Formats: sequence, C-alpha cells, structure tokens
Amino acid sequence: MPVAWSDTSVASLNTVEDLTHTDAFQEALGFKSSDIEELLVRRFPAMGPEERAKHLASIRCTCIGYRRSSSQAEALYNPQGVWFYLKQLQDKGDRKVPRMNPNIVQPVRDEVVAFLVKQAAAPQALLSMAYYSGYLSFQYPKHELHGDVLVAPNKAMRDLFVTAVLNSLPGHYKTKAKELMRQDESFVDAVTRVYKAYVAATSAVK
Repeated sequence: MPVAWSDTSVASLNTVEDLTHTDAFQEALGFKSSDIEELLVRRFPAMGPEERAKHLASIRCTCIGYRRSSSQAEALYNPQGVWFYLKQLQDKGDRKVPRMNPNIVQPVRDEVVAFLVKQAAAPQALLSMAYYSGYLSFQYPKHELHGDVLVAPNKAMRDLFVTAVLNSLPGHYKTKAKELMRQDESFVDAVTRVYKAYVAATSAVK
C-alpha cells in the first residue's frame, strides 16, 4: 500500500504493523487467575479463603477463556468484566452480583450477526466477526487434524453467540439449529452447519 504523506494526521497509519496476534503479546490484554486472586485479596482484605474461592469461580463463569492464538496455554480473563464484577461486589456486597456487564454485551453485536445472516454472508465471515467481537476464542491445544479451532471462551458468551445467531435465522433453520444444539456436538459446528445450509438455500433463491 502506498504511503500518502499529505495527511499527517492519519496517513502514517499506512505503515502500522498489526501486532494483535503476536505471541509476545498473548498475555498482555487480560488477567490471569493469579491476578484475580491478588485483586480479591487487595480490594477485600477481610474476605476469607472460602468466600474468595467462591467469587473467583463466579468470575470464571463469565470472564475467563480468552486466547489470542492456539499456542496460548493459559486462558485470560476479560479485564472489563472482572473490574465490573469487583466494583459491583464492592458497591453492593454479595447481593446478586450481575453476571455480565451490560456495557460489554452490546446490542450492536446482535445487529451485526443479524446483518450477516440476512445478507447470507459466508459462515467464515460470521465466525470471524464473532471472534473479533469476543464471542469466540481459540482452542488450546491446537487440534491435531483441524489446526486452529474457535470455541466459546465461557458459557455466558456461548449462550450470547448462539442466541444472537438463532434469533437471526428464519423459523425452519432456527428449529434445526436448536435440535443440533441439544445433541452433544460442538455448538460452533452446529451453528455453522445450519448457517451453511441457510446460505446455500438463500443463494439458490437469488
């Protein structure tokens, strides 16, 4: 790409290198389990080990599971989700701490899913969007046969992704997808299979 030096405010971005998936930065954008334990100790010094373990488990359900590549052994916690949980815990005590920050689970994500489904975009486009939006993460270790495999980082994001896709599909495909979900197979594979069928059918009509 040629470098246009006339606009100094943005043109220099033509030379920027994307380091998002560089191995050196795999652990830079999230918290480790040890970080969460340290945060709980520092912010809640009177909290006992059993209660601390309970909250760590609760945070794990909604915030852990993020990997930037299939070579990243330890999954990271979503820092926004962690800080939100700790703030709610500090402000409201142990009374019904919210499972997910509404500012993280933005409706625009569902709108993007709906747009891709409506346009019958390639299934890979849906999965790529889901990955960059935080719905999906890399499986560790890398699959021996399939290589890099996308999975849900945690149950909360799995449910959000599945719901967003199902709500965007027409009734027939939605019913079929739900049937596949009930079977013991990868939810990503199930959604992708139904989505591929929908894309093929939609393309045939066009």
